[in-house]
Amino acid sequence: SPHNGPTFVDEYPYGGTHPRKVLYTHHEQYANNQAWGIAYANKPRTILGYFKPRISHGTCYNDPFGYGAGHHRAAFYVHIGSNRHVSLDYHGVDERINHIIDPVQEKWYHIAITWDGTYNRAYINGVKVKEGRPSEHPHTFSYNYGYVVVGGAPWNNNDYDGWIADFGIFNRA
Repeated sequence: SPHNGPTFVDEYPYGGTHPRKVLYTHHEQYANNQAWGIAYANKPRTILGYFKPRISHGTCYNDPFGYGAGHHRAAFYVHIGSNRHVSLDYHGVDERINHIIDPVQEKWYHIAITWDGTYNRAYINGVKVKEGRPSEHPHTFSYNYGYVVVGGAPWNNNDYDGWIADFGIFNRA
């Protein structure tokens, strides 16, 4: 029978010795918690982590990780679109660094995205690949309605299908 929950696996990105990974299997599962104390509104921040989408299972889209809420400019998420483009998503803004990976493949990526108060920057596997000044500053929710999410975006039921490891959010660029 199919497995309907996250699975901890012992596959290491890039042959490293990272902690165990979590496999999300696109069945309405994700981990979330309120984003108290995380960079909110227009404050500097960095989100980063490893991810490996499961393209071989058909659809490859949705959100490996990020935080915020489902309102205009209220989020800061890594998003994989149905066209297999990896992007930063605030909701309804031109972030000016998309598409970060085009197209994404079924392999491990380390992604780091920073906002310093003026520019978004995206790094893949330690190399800066994009930099841009967004059309509008983020206004990310972290109190009341903001959530940290790993494995999806709960406000629109877009569950991620793939592996995630070593996700983090920092209150600095």
